[in-house]
Amino acid sequence: MSSFAHYDISLRQITKMIDRVEGKHRRKWTDRRAVSHACKKLGIEGATEFRKFFIRFCSASLSNPNYGELNDLIHPSEGIWLTTVWAREFGLPPNLIYLSTGEGGGGLFYDKSTHFVYDMDHSEFQKFENGQIEPTWKSFFHFISCFLDYDKLLRQTD
Repeated sequence: MSSFAHYDISLRQITKMIDRVEGKHRRKWTDRRAVSHACKKLGIEGATEFRKFFIRFCSASLSNPNYGELNDLIHPSEGIWLTTVWAREFGLPPNLIYLSTGEGGGGLFYDKSTHFVYDMDHSEFQKFENGQIEPTWKSFFHFISCFLDYDKLLRQTD
C-alpha cells in the first residue's frame, strides 16, 4: 500500500468517497469549534488536510479490514487525543498523532510536521525518530482515500 499514485486527492474527492460509505459521517456545523479546539490541543494549526477532514467529517465509525477503526477528535470521545497521550508513555514521538485505536501493538500515525501518515508498530518509534521509517502515505487525504479503498468506491455506481 505504499504506492503514491493517488496522493494528490482533493477535499471534493474525499467528500464523494465519504458519501459512498455506509453510515453518517458528515459532522454537524455546531461541532466546528470543538474540532478546532481539539486540533489546537494536538498542535495542529492552519489549513492542513487533517484539519479540513475533521472539520467536515466524523471518523469514529470508519474502519478498514486491514487497519481497523479510526478514532475521532470529538465523538464519541476525544479518541485521537486520548490514544496519543496514552502512547506518549510508550515513547510516541512528539510530532506523531495516533489515528487508530492502538489495538495489536501498532497503528496509524499522522506526522504533524510532514503531514505524512505511517503504519508502524510501537517498537519502531526509535527507528522513526532516526529517519529509518518511510511514510506509508504522502498526505492525509492520500491515507484516507486508501483507507476507504478509493478505487473500490470509484467503481461503485450512484
